[in-house]
Amino acid sequence: MGRASKKGKKQRRVVSTKTDGRAYRAGILIVHGVGNQRVGATARFAATRAARALVDVGEEAREVPLPALAGTPRAHQLTMPGLRPVLIAESHWASIIRERRKNGSRDVLARCWMVVSVLPFLLAAVVSPRAHEKHVPDTRLAWWNFGWVRELGPALWRTVTVIGIALLVGVSLSLLPLWALLSVLALTPAVLWVTLRWRWDVIEHIRVVSIQSDARTAVEERLVRDIEYVSERCDEVWIVGHSQGGYLAHRVLAERGRGRWLNVKKFTGLASGLRPIRLISMVREHRWGWSGWLMLTGVAMMMAAMVWGYEPGGFANTAGSRLLSQTMLLGLAQPLATLGESEVPTLIFGNALPTQWGMFPLLGAGITLLAAGAWTGRRHRRSMSMIPSIPSRVIWEELTSPNDIVGSMPIPEIPSTVLRRTIPSLRQPVGDHLMGSYLSRRSTFRLEVARWIARPAVRSAKFASLDAVTDDLAHLSERSYRLRLTVQMVFIFLLILVPVATIGRSLLAASAAFIYIAVGVAMSIAILAGIWWYAGATWRISRYLRAVREAEEYLPSRWSTRPAWVTALTGTVALLTVLGSLSTLAYADLVAAVRLVGVAAAMEGSAGALMAAAIPTTAALCLAVAGLRMVRGFLILGGLFVGRSILELGEGGEEWLALGAPGIWMPLLAGLGLLVALIGNVRTSRTATGGE
Repeated sequence: MGRASKKGKKQRRVVSTKTDGRAYRAGILIVHGVGNQRVGATARFAATRAARALVDVGEEAREVPLPALAGTPRAHQLTMPGLRPVLIAESHWASIIRERRKNGSRDVLARCWMVVSVLPFLLAAVVSPRAHEKHVPDTRLAWWNFGWVRELGPALWRTVTVIGIALLVGVSLSLLPLWALLSVLALTPAVLWVTLRWRWDVIEHIRVVSIQSDARTAVEERLVRDIEYVSERCDEVWIVGHSQGGYLAHRVLAERGRGRWLNVKKFTGLASGLRPIRLISMVREHRWGWSGWLMLTGVAMMMAAMVWGYEPGGFANTAGSRLLSQTMLLGLAQPLATLGESEVPTLIFGNALPTQWGMFPLLGAGITLLAAGAWTGRRHRRSMSMIPSIPSRVIWEELTSPNDIVGSMPIPEIPSTVLRRTIPSLRQPVGDHLMGSYLSRRSTFRLEVARWIARPAVRSAKFASLDAVTDDLAHLSERSYRLRLTVQMVFIFLLILVPVATIGRSLLAASAAFIYIAVGVAMSIAILAGIWWYAGATWRISRYLRAVREAEEYLPSRWSTRPAWVTALTGTVALLTVLGSLSTLAYADLVAAVRLVGVAAAMEGSAGALMAAAIPTTAALCLAVAGLRMVRGFLILGGLFVGRSILELGEGGEEWLALGAPGIWMPLLAGLGLLVALIGNVRTSRTATGGE
């Protein structure tokens, strides 16, 4: 009896996994992301792009919309000659939230509180190192030799970007007349209130699914219904959850998927909102909100104290420190000449103490608030748990672009068994998050979808080189990002930090003076880097598709590589030209004061030539960091300007020589550095992708 019973159970299990009678050999269920998408738009878009990808590689494929029936998801059928069709369906849940939305004062206040309570934690998660950064090739800034600096470089830049946005808003508001400023401050709450009452507002989408609510239950029931629909009709199922859909799909699979839907083989969180919404659901309590704002306020006060410290009279901008900076600057033109005067050290040390002491109470208050916030939330932080796993039979992968503001968030932790990959992209935090970006012609994800659809056939071998083109695009994306990042950081260093460090200018004044120029430069380089990415990615994808159609091997692009010391030396030369021009110009003013007009004119000409040399050498630095060509050309151009600066100094004649040849050392050192860097770049190797 026992054996017969076991045999019967075994037979029933075998029958339950047979695929006879199912109309489709495979199915893809897409759970759309946050937003107010139209019903059926996601399925139509994905099916069209998948069919187009198959046609691009030389296959015959066509998609046909299926009739819309009540109680079933919108779906499209994709057919290929000689193969059973594939079903591409969408699980549309936004309409449920829109229908159940309430716009009473209490509901609007609940949305406001959610935004206010989670904002500090989301800001911290946005600027922190990305989850993928240790896994993407060459994400680190390669010219540094210190690993921690390389890893924290992008995070530091994200922090600077957030501070820059706050500074831009502050400077813009400070320029408004009083009546306009008061109008803006009065209208802001009203605009926020109207926005949160608007029926198309997406804050409500995030709020209702991050807590236990009737709307979330209804959304989950809709998703369960759609999974059942696809699972009953397809031999195997791939669930793709985009943005907030990734959170919803994971929740259903983790809580309701055990022992059900045995033909669901794969789950992909595409730019998934799993981490951020999970974080929101954990930090929405009142104590979390107080803790977050105490810490954020403390950090803001500490940063304000540091900025105050660079104001005249601050701890980093005393009369003594300004005199020391100016003395050192003159010393670059004529080493030890100014330090030889006995009263200089006395004046430096005699004026070393700050005269503005208000920064220290502000700093102390910031540290106190930070500690209070950390202490308030300590018990809650212990309760933070790892994101739960889904049934082990389902392959779980998380795909995101490197800079996706949602998908690349590093916290909370996900299980170590999850496959984490990145999709090469333009690396724009918001633009990359759109579904259209992941299924665009320049994205490899649509080709991955096409490969999964074509798997049963021999024709799936056509996608054998997909990994090669993905690596190629990853290197292109990385170099575009490096170029954009380096130009912006160098620009801030030259226009803001150099004046503060050399002549003691106020940090706030320097930032306010150049903030709009900085925004213009940032937007310009972003546009240029975007054009480079679009053109380069389109060319590589087209070359790959042509190779697939003609049954040829895809040959990756070849990239310039150079030793790290060459890049570091190029940066040193750029710094020497900038400091040399400033020191020579300062010494020229000193010489002009004693009426040595010829020497002053010669040194001013030399300073102008050195400043001109700084432009191509800085360009060479940015190109070297990005791993691009034309570095040698810019170094040669910089060398010509450096030579011109030396010739200009020679115009000073005997009077200049009698003074000890001031200003000669910096162009000589810059010229020597340029020569060595040029030799190093001549020996640069050219290797294929992945060779660095």
